[in-house]
Amino acid sequence: MDLLERSLSLRYNQRIMARLFVALDLPLSCRERLGTLAQEIRGARWLAVEDLHLTLAFLGEVSPHQREDLSESLESIDFAAFSVDFSGIGFFPRRGEPTTLWVGCRPSAELVSLKKKVDRALLGSGFPLERRRFRPHVTIARLKHCRPRDLESIVRSASIFEVPGVGIRSFSVYSSQLGPEAARYSCEETYASVDRGDLPGSN
Repeated sequence: MDLLERSLSLRYNQRIMARLFVALDLPLSCRERLGTLAQEIRGARWLAVEDLHLTLAFLGEVSPHQREDLSESLESIDFAAFSVDFSGIGFFPRRGEPTTLWVGCRPSAELVSLKKKVDRALLGSGFPLERRRFRPHVTIARLKHCRPRDLESIVRSASIFEVPGVGIRSFSVYSSQLGPEAARYSCEETYASVDRGDLPGSN
């Protein structure tokens, strides 16, 4: 295969492959509260309010055929609407240069149950599961050339930060397109809870 053929093949694969992940859909009121944490920190790039989400699973590059199988598997998931509590702030990794600033989420029984159902659906569709332990959180900023001591102030001031009783009524598959400065997220498909009644904190 010559250089031109390789270039055309790469462009074709980029069109048909999609970088996907599964995440909880957070109500606007919750995302706006999380957005209030943004402040001037050297090396921090804050995520836009509309991009805030809680990742359940990262899938990587997915073909159209795999997406069809994935959609069928996720559609089979039944779950009732539930609430989650967000509190505290931290960063990854704890050692070395931090790359991610996040707000924590209490792993309630309902959230853990949904995560397990999503994992089973992914396995049934041929997707390998991530090895790392599930630590529910919302990434609020990406960090570059940032030192742990640069984050001491916000971690300390946000130690009592909380957003309790956030209503969760759906999860979605999102695509991620890497850009020169930030990734762009697009909702591809949404899967709603089986009940449609009122739930506090879901607006």
